[in-house]
Amino acid sequence: MGTEQMSDLKNLPGIELEVLHFPFDVNILSSLIHSVPLRVYAKDRQGRFIFANLNYCQNVGKSLTEILGKTDYDIHPTNLAEKYLADDQMIMSSRKTRMIEESWQSFDGEIQHIQVVKTPLLDNLNPDEVLGTLGVFWDITEKKQAELQIEEERTFLRKVIDSIPAYIYVKDLNGNFIIANRSVAEFMGADSPEVLVGKNDFDFYPRDVALIFLENEKKLIKENRSITDVIEQFTYKGKEYWLNTTKNPLKNRSGEIIGLVGVGHDVTHIKLIENQLRESEERYAAVVNQALEGIYLINPITKKVFDSNESFRNLLGYSREELHGLKVYEFVIHNHQEIDQNIKSVSISSELPTIERNYRHKKGHLLSVEVSAKSITYTGDQAILVVVRDISEKKAEEAERERLKEQLRQAQKFEALGTLAGGVAHDLNNILAGIVSYPELIMSKLPPGSELIKPLTTIKDSGLRASTVVADLLTIARSAASNKSVHDLHLIIGEYLDSPECKELLSENNEVKLQCQLEAKDSTILCSPVHIKKCLMNLVGNASEALGGEGAITIKTGNCQIAQEETGREEQREINHVLLQIIDTGPGISEEDRERIFEPFYTKKEMGRSGTGLGLTVVWNTVLDHGGSVSVEADQNGTCFSLHFPHERAGIIPYDDTQSHLEKTEKGEHILVIDDDEMLRDIASQMLAELGYKVSSVSSGEEGVRFVEENSVDLLVIDMLMDPGINGRVTYERISKRCPGIKALIVSGYAEDNEVKQTLRLGANGFVQKPYSIFTLSQAIKKALT
Repeated sequence: MGTEQMSDLKNLPGIELEVLHFPFDVNILSSLIHSVPLRVYAKDRQGRFIFANLNYCQNVGKSLTEILGKTDYDIHPTNLAEKYLADDQMIMSSRKTRMIEESWQSFDGEIQHIQVVKTPLLDNLNPDEVLGTLGVFWDITEKKQAELQIEEERTFLRKVIDSIPAYIYVKDLNGNFIIANRSVAEFMGADSPEVLVGKNDFDFYPRDVALIFLENEKKLIKENRSITDVIEQFTYKGKEYWLNTTKNPLKNRSGEIIGLVGVGHDVTHIKLIENQLRESEERYAAVVNQALEGIYLINPITKKVFDSNESFRNLLGYSREELHGLKVYEFVIHNHQEIDQNIKSVSISSELPTIERNYRHKKGHLLSVEVSAKSITYTGDQAILVVVRDISEKKAEEAERERLKEQLRQAQKFEALGTLAGGVAHDLNNILAGIVSYPELIMSKLPPGSELIKPLTTIKDSGLRASTVVADLLTIARSAASNKSVHDLHLIIGEYLDSPECKELLSENNEVKLQCQLEAKDSTILCSPVHIKKCLMNLVGNASEALGGEGAITIKTGNCQIAQEETGREEQREINHVLLQIIDTGPGISEEDRERIFEPFYTKKEMGRSGTGLGLTVVWNTVLDHGGSVSVEADQNGTCFSLHFPHERAGIIPYDDTQSHLEKTEKGEHILVIDDDEMLRDIASQMLAELGYKVSSVSSGEEGVRFVEENSVDLLVIDMLMDPGINGRVTYERISKRCPGIKALIVSGYAEDNEVKQTLRLGANGFVQKPYSIFTLSQAIKKALT
């Protein structure tokens, strides 16, 4: 309150300023109360105003001097003043604060809705004494009007859906009705739509019918799928019904499915009519069946159309005026002489058996049709009645079925070969472990210049070459666990170009020019660099052989958008892909060979001399495993293989496949080898001992668990597949429960992706593929123990 206002309070009868006992500076209090966008007032016990802020004064159209000492009867209509006085008395007697919504009349007569907080005004020094009331209120007219509008809209929508004869309803995830219109209530025998809320189909339909509805709806919700115009047939109260139903999952703002929206149309009467028509069709098949198809009449002499039904005109896209007068040669794609002969045969024999023909649409595209014809008398003259049925969709479906059958056959072939390849690869890798590793161990113990080093190196290199074939088999199986991370495809291409394999290829084919056009602006992909480089090696190697020693090979990159379907949605969105192309100027690939080049072991090369027939199969499976696609184009000017990889924007991890020195330990950490193969245990143990580690080994997962319970171990080296007994994942899971945080490496010649990845998710520190070198093992152990 300002000084003048405080002075006004002093002059009021029976009011003493000291009674108010303000705990802080009056000027500060006044400035605060007058600045808030609320209307604030205070009254004494007799209802006389002892204070009002500026907002209050402006709202009632009076100055503070005109308000102080007055009552509500001096400011407001009698009915409002009586209510305000009654509220004040209740507040003072109850000594409780209340929030009230009530009407308010401003000085210009406008009636407003206000929100009021009224509280007793107590003496600070004597809290038991009520001095009056204190009130704060604000205008909520717009809010009330908005609420009223919402309620009116809700009522309007309620009336709208209740006036629609279709059955409209919303259910929650448990099949309980949330909303239903009057049509649903009437159909289900409820007094009103509100009666249905909280109930479900089991409260109205027979259990078997309700169970079918519930299972179908839960399936739609689980699959996040909609159905449109699906006919549901059921029996209810002894009567058979058909409903044309549309159902869609209902989602909240976060995209979570919270229920289901359904719209049904009673088509029982239509179905009954259809049944009657079907019975009629059986009695009058000849006439009705033809009437349902495209029909046209031609003059057998002029070969011109002179009448037709709407179905035929719609089929070809002509109007009546455009079609009538056309010769059949204009739209029947067939030899003219044979058309004439067919017309002549019908004229003589009265009918033509059903044949297939191609008709040309007005816009130029071809339609596959079935045609039957009959000679009739029309207005006294002979005419040919032709009945046409469009089978374009049927033909397309047949072609699609054949394509899918062939695709299924190929998929089954690949699956069988993949399963075989995976099993063979596992056994071969275990065998190759000895061929690769023992020479390495022996050579480490030989003196420099020993005559045994050369044959041992040859044995080791032969094993490594064999292991590359096994790696190809694992790629075909698509279950060789490979960690994928984000890499720049351009850097991988550069590393391939600098690789010994590429340099050797170019030196052997010095007339072949290898060039790059790296044009992709977005060149990062989620990949296994080893597998991508293997694809490059296979494709460039094939291109070099196709050139016959002379020509050009181009490695090209770019970006393209590929449409992909969104999960749970019908629409598609464009996904940015990185395109890798290997283009050669060779003689191309025949169409017959293009259909089979990705099959395992299919090759035109001499087996055993220039490949195994697995190269392109490896490319195919690798790209698919990376979520991409492969296509090939070829003509007499050359061949282009196009590999599409989804672009990945995450951070790039530098790829380094170079080897350095062995990582020997000086700490003598204790490593436990768990492997069911005695030879592989021996190899691993010798390698680890060579690297300076203390080594123990057991032959099963169960023995490994017992060993760790009794001994301290720094690292586990666990084989993934052990038979009999528990596998590597279960072994690690059991040991880690007893020794939380224990470090482990998983090794295997072959393992299912999910088993390896699950073990890594459980906490294993890395995966090593058999056969492995002592260098590979040392690097993996160093990384695991760091």
